[in-house]
Amino acid sequence: MKQILKKLLLSSLLLTSCAAGALETTPASTQTAPVQTSSAEAVETSSETVTSAEQAVQTEQTAFYTTPYGTFPLIEAVWEHNEHMLGTPSEPGEELLVSYLTDDPARADEVKAQLKALASEITAGCTTDAQRGRAISMWVGTNIAYDFDLEDDGSFEVLTAETVLERRRAPCTGFANLFSCLCAAEGIETLFMIGGTSSGGYQRSQLEAAPANHAWNAYLADGQWHFSDSTWISDLSYENGEIFGGEQCLDYYADFDFGGMCIEHRIDRCEKRTAF
Repeated sequence: MKQILKKLLLSSLLLTSCAAGALETTPASTQTAPVQTSSAEAVETSSETVTSAEQAVQTEQTAFYTTPYGTFPLIEAVWEHNEHMLGTPSEPGEELLVSYLTDDPARADEVKAQLKALASEITAGCTTDAQRGRAISMWVGTNIAYDFDLEDDGSFEVLTAETVLERRRAPCTGFANLFSCLCAAEGIETLFMIGGTSSGGYQRSQLEAAPANHAWNAYLADGQWHFSDSTWISDLSYENGEIFGGEQCLDYYADFDFGGMCIEHRIDRCEKRTAF
């Protein structure tokens, strides 16, 4: 199958593996997920967590936030940094947006039609944008395999949505790009984000200094940003020409709040994707 890669305008950053470090230290069932931490790092708390990105940005922070891996203290500097980045997204031009769809601009309309048909199928029965965004995130997370054979190229490139659908495998940037394109097909505005995470061998306590190593999304529903990390939903993987895994499914990562994001994700680039 033809290899089609599109470069992001991020030459100053190099994307390291989304999961390579985790692969060395964790079983296959957690290879695309954040690094597991010790019970000493995780703490129990009865504190309320915020319920939406809008609340997270506009109200006082909660001291602790819960993910599938435990309850962890907020890193205030990451919160403030992410809040700033969400408020200042870049907006790519039409030419770059087309390049995210397909390698051949002449096929853009055809690819859009394919994406619209698939998005309509995925979101059948959904009545709100929140439901549609979550359904799309779950579909991408459970139908696309994480491609370990591509993750170490160090080029910070993105597979086109067309190529990801043909191959059914991609590194994290391919997951996030396909998610944005399918949401655009449903008329849902998204953010495509790249930055440091608590994966690749980095703990949550190291998030402020972790290198850029991952891509994920936010989607707008009812005036609020909902966060999605479709790469971390499933352990479905591709390596050495074989697909394996798929038993793990963490639906938390299809729709989590701003506080939860700030525990595991630090935004270095935030790009706005509009509907088509």
